Amino acid sequence: MLTAGAQTGQVDGRLAFVLDGIDDVVRVDAGASLLPRRAVTVSAWISPSAFERERFLISHGSWQQRYKISLTPDGVPRWSVRTESGVVDLDAPTAVALNEWTHVAATFDGTVMRLYVGFEEVASTEHPGLLPTVDLPLLIGQMLPGQPDYNFAGAIADVSVFNVALTADEIRTRTVVTSLAEPAPTRTLRAYPSPARSAVTIEAGVVQGRVEVFDLLGRRVALLADGIVAARLTWSAREASGVYLIVVTSGETVARTTVIVL
Repeated sequence: MLTAGAQTGQVDGRLAFVLDGIDDVVRVDAGASLLPRRAVTVSAWISPSAFERERFLISHGSWQQRYKISLTPDGVPRWSVRTESGVVDLDAPTAVALNEWTHVAATFDGTVMRLYVGFEEVASTEHPGLLPTVDLPLLIGQMLPGQPDYNFAGAIADVSVFNVALTADEIRTRTVVTSLAEPAPTRTLRAYPSPARSAVTIEAGVVQGRVEVFDLLGRRVALLADGIVAARLTWSAREASGVYLIVVTSGETVARTTVIVL
């Protein structure tokens, strides 16, 4: 769910959440799928527009209760994890650039924390234990609900959360599913209405291929076609409200667009 003035838009050819660093935040309501205790991977493309203070990218209970990935006041990616043994911060060796896209990811496997920048491991440390459970939403761009002091300013795209600790190669592979790092031709792909309250009509613009719908966490929620593609497809859009990505794959061509479900 987008709150305050949070919006989606094209930023340097990438479809992203655009956040003002003041009160904008994207909220994903809590659920069992967001509460793995033994392992987790979080990843996203980011293009920060300001540092100055710590800026939270992805937070689930923050360092106080569970985990978060943020940028320090100097723009250095920081991965923080709480277990029953305490809290550990893991920093990258260098800062990311302002107003440029960088991929960041972090993993925890119950024993080791790892931090990745540009799909390369840049830091790791031992930190055994289990992740606590929390009755809080996953937040994109904010530390904790109603606490905007460290809100992220800039654009953030392709946020993914997995209940396993992925390797660098696996993170790269999974990101390709929803990434808009290389703009794809979308002029023949249409999905409407958006925002939608029920069914969404999809004109894929291809006669053969695969048409899929992914949620904010990178999970496929619908496979609408795999083979011959009808001129118009209908997605029931019965999932929870939020932003969904329509992906059409035909040969080596991939087209993407988003729809908002209310």
